[in-house]
Amino acid sequence: MSIVEILTALSGLSGLGGLAAFIGTLANMKKTKEIKADTQQLQSNHGSSIADAIRRIEDSVRSVGHQVGEVRTDLADERRDRRAWDESLSDRVQRLEGRRR
Repeated sequence: MSIVEILTALSGLSGLGGLAAFIGTLANMKKTKEIKADTQQLQSNHGSSIADAIRRIEDSVRSVGHQVGEVRTDLADERRDRRAWDESLSDRVQRLEGRRR
């Protein structure tokens, strides 16, 4: 927009009241553009948006949770096997000690 067009628009807006309205409109247009840019980040765009980043984080957390579950299962199996081995050794030691007496 050129200066002449702006001055012509201002004269058509009835002076200072029109100028204030014009400035208010410009401020609202700027704020609307900022809001639109911010909300676009919240919508999926197949890669770089906040929504896509959150989806990737959720997938990673889900994967880590699954891996933790597998580790817990493996650890429980190891503990069970260790207890069985300890009981077996304890039984063998007690039998050997019983032979000595």
